Amino acid sequence: MKNNISTVIFDYGCVISHPQSEESLARIMARLSVADKEEFRQHYLRHRAELDAGRLTGFQYWKLTTQGMGLKLPDDAIQWLVMEDIRSWTEINGDMLNLISWLHQQHYTLVILSNMTSETLTYIRGRDSWHHIFDNSFFSCDLGMVKPEPGIYRYVLDKLKVRGENCLFIDDTYANCIAAEQFGIHAFYYTDLQRLRAFMVAKGIDMAEIQEAPGP
Repeated sequence: MKNNISTVIFDYGCVISHPQSEESLARIMARLSVADKEEFRQHYLRHRAELDAGRLTGFQYWKLTTQGMGLKLPDDAIQWLVMEDIRSWTEINGDMLNLISWLHQQHYTLVILSNMTSETLTYIRGRDSWHHIFDNSFFSCDLGMVKPEPGIYRYVLDKLKVRGENCLFIDDTYANCIAAEQFGIHAFYYTDLQRLRAFMVAKGIDMAEIQEAPGP
């Protein structure tokens, strides 16, 4: 390799997957009779870190969230919210998987580091077949830590036995990228694939043959 990057670490949501489904979000908001997206988002995020860290189940999270909205829903409605929320995050970005497959062919070590609920992880593992591409995966629900907590980056580097300067980290949350950079990791704030590819080229990753890479 012509660069010092040997390991590429991917976030899942909005990187490997597409952003949260607007259709699912609309269904959830309609079920809760909420019209204002920003108002809903405030409730949605209030207990999200606890859910991602595995300190709440999906059922407990939605129970707390709906109670905070002044709603008292039956258990079957809560379970529906759990599943619709999971499905809303599981539309995979095929173009990104094509890039990941190419990096795999170039013998980069590929890693997932994601804030993810345990139910979403179970759903993905039972449904998708692309996991074999990755050499390691780290999920907040398993670790009891969430990005951008410093401990989660330290843990991953220790487990991988790799220096930060040898890693490229791709995440759609700016705060997560800033936290990674504190460990010497090359971090890219992801907004679109074209900018990511340009960043990789700038870091010395030759992308000339990427167009020929087959999907996984």
